[in-house]
Amino acid sequence: MRLFVWIAWAAAIFVLTCASDSGFWMHNRPLSFQWVGSPDYSELLSFKTDYASMEMIVRKVGHFVSFGLFAVLFVRLGGGRKASFAVAVLYAVLTEMMQLHFARDGRLSDMMIDTAGIACFLLFLPGRRPKQDARGRADPGL
Repeated sequence: MRLFVWIAWAAAIFVLTCASDSGFWMHNRPLSFQWVGSPDYSELLSFKTDYASMEMIVRKVGHFVSFGLFAVLFVRLGGGRKASFAVAVLYAVLTEMMQLHFARDGRLSDMMIDTAGIACFLLFLPGRRPKQDARGRADPGL
């Protein structure tokens, strides 16, 4: 079940990041995709974003939270924090690059926001407590 949830979350991120209209879900517009075979990868270095609008702030918070949860779900699958960090950052990079193939703006700044969310969620994720024996002592065998 955990694997299904993680895959479903990854799919949801992919759909939301590759939809031609990134605001379709906020404005009740139909979901659509537009393929671009040869995107301009230099667009990844663009920082043209209006952070003053509430809609843009909601989107950036969405980046932060969605990739943070992606990393936490990977940890819950049994992956360690380092592996989770690596997998989540790689997925963040992949989705930003794929956005360019779907007539969207992929941004290095979004990758940084994604990475910040991943790091914060993993940093504040409670660690697993060691199992204890009948006297309340940590079991050294675990």
